[in-house]
Amino acid sequence: MNDVSSTNTSEQSLFSLALKARVASAHGVIADIVGESAYTARMSHRADAWQHAEKAGYYYGHESIPNLLANEVELSAAWYEGIERREKEEQAKARERAKAEADALVEQRIAARDWTALGLPTPAELVLKLGQREEVSVEGHSLTYDEGFVWYTNPYGQDGIACEGLDEKALDKFLCNLARGVEYGALPY
Repeated sequence: MNDVSSTNTSEQSLFSLALKARVASAHGVIADIVGESAYTARMSHRADAWQHAEKAGYYYGHESIPNLLANEVELSAAWYEGIERREKEEQAKARERAKAEADALVEQRIAARDWTALGLPTPAELVLKLGQREEVSVEGHSLTYDEGFVWYTNPYGQDGIACEGLDEKALDKFLCNLARGVEYGALPY
């Protein structure tokens, strides 16, 4: 069996990959016809054929499927699986880049203490409202001040203590963590 994965695909043309797939497929058919006794040999040929056709789809899916692959069901399926794998990888990379950019923007806004851009109240606003015994909702967490503590109820109904007293520094840290997506308290997952 050829080690398809070790071959430098960037040096292989679409035609070369398609031809290798078709030849490996033909070897599998011939092995069946002549009654080659080793089941693993037949499966090895089919696996090689699949790998070559899948790589062709992965690297050249923007082109039309070659006739060498199109008229054989298994090779055609491998071609389209290669295209699908490439698309999924590209989508995952795009999501990762978008998340990294969003996280970087949040960190910039936190560093600048741009609470408005973060959609959060300032620590001073929290101290004022909580000191007046108002309930404040922040990122799905309800905050109240009672018995010398700032209490939260997370989005899942779990209670906890955010900080002792009306401490702006502690509330600043609490808000920064909420901006980063930290969920306080017990979580259902």
